[in-house]
Amino acid sequence: MPIIQTKFSTTTATPTNGTLLQGELAHATQTPKMHIGNASGNPVVVVGTIGSQAANSVAITGGTINGTSVTATNLNTTSLVVGSSTALTAVDNTASTLGTGAGVLPTQNAVKTYVDTFGTGVLVNVYTYNATSSWTPSSSRITTIKVILVGGGGGAAGHHESGGGGGYAEGFFQVSSLTTPVTITIGNGGSGGGYYGNYGQGGTTSFGAYLSATGGYGANNNQAHSGGHGGVGSGGQIQTYGGGGTGHLTSHNNGSGSGGVGGASFFGGGQPSCHSGWGMTPPSAFGAGCPGGNSGTYGQSGRIGVVMVYEFK
Repeated sequence: MPIIQTKFSTTTATPTNGTLLQGELAHATQTPKMHIGNASGNPVVVVGTIGSQAANSVAITGGTINGTSVTATNLNTTSLVVGSSTALTAVDNTASTLGTGAGVLPTQNAVKTYVDTFGTGVLVNVYTYNATSSWTPSSSRITTIKVILVGGGGGAAGHHESGGGGGYAEGFFQVSSLTTPVTITIGNGGSGGGYYGNYGQGGTTSFGAYLSATGGYGANNNQAHSGGHGGVGSGGQIQTYGGGGTGHLTSHNNGSGSGGVGGASFFGGGQPSCHSGWGMTPPSAFGAGCPGGNSGTYGQSGRIGVVMVYEFK
């Protein structure tokens, strides 16, 4: 029966071959490692499970851990290399160093905080105004706005004499360059009426002094028996005219089986008039001119303008 006892070797990392009996244990304190003698008396490193250790008593300085889950409440490291990537030296949870150090790992909270704090060009809100009002940034994080608007549509008369569409403008503005609150004025649709009248031009829509668009002209405003010309935008980066309305026709239709057609705005065209009686109700598209009534019948008012504000942080 083999003798089981423990030897301590303080002079060598591995006991010398032939110095251990079979089953005899040796603790090489210089390594430190535990060895057991085999049938030939040679030392073999004992491989097995390491039990619970006292705090700070175990250090893994080399080798590999394969196919094993490592769980911990806290993982403290000053240089953690994952695969062949850059060593991770810290974890950021506040976004204070996000993107500034190749060795800093941001948490999800850090990424969210960074985007919420420093992200730009993100659409936050869209507001539509179809009545006179004012605009103030919804929060301090709003840095840029895009504003689009159209003037009111022109009024129509009889015999297909239709109103013109409101002008269009759009622009981007830095909030820091604006004096808030900004007054928003919505142009009303121009009034319509009977044949051969000189009818109302649509009102001007504006976003303070920064952006505006005049309304479409009413029937007969620009020339007798003609449809109204379109309004025009001013300010910002884009300014365009609204479409013109159809002019005088003596028949019940204009050759295509329909009545007069109001001038189109940026948001769409004016509806055609009905065959007899009053022209159709004001068109549904913001800023569109009203279609002229057939024959000697009446036209109605153009469509009101609108302002849309897009807020970006």
